[in-house]
Amino acid sequence: LKEFLNTCPDNPEDIPFLPYWNAAQMLQTKIQCFEFKNGKGVRFVTQYGQAAYPINNNGLFYTFQGMTSDDAYYVAAVFPVSHPSLPENGDNPPDGDWDAFFNNFVPYITNMEQQINRQPDNTFNPALNLLDDLIKSLQVK
Repeated sequence: LKEFLNTCPDNPEDIPFLPYWNAAQMLQTKIQCFEFKNGKGVRFVTQYGQAAYPINNNGLFYTFQGMTSDDAYYVAAVFPVSHPSLPENGDNPPDGDWDAFFNNFVPYITNMEQQINRQPDNTFNPALNLLDDLIKSLQVK
């Protein structure tokens, strides 16, 4: 994470995340590095999964992964978020065809990252900027 925060790349392949989950990041979008009272970190919106699965409001979440300035503490926060442009759950693939969905999963994820990234922060529930303000108010002692 420390190395990641030194560069804060715009389009990373993977972003450090704790706690470990028995799944993988399906997408990373709305990536933004910023400081809190005594440290810095990265926030992003993601969904984890073990297989190809539609991006949806039931699985989407905001996370902040950071470190205190003295490197003594790792700061991790996870909040569920939703967006009105996304389906409630992943029960059905776009266009209703699971085979086509599986065969086109990589372009689907790229498209979803771009689609979500274009949405204003205040159109999420809760608004991403409000979650950012909460994180920015943290002081770890």
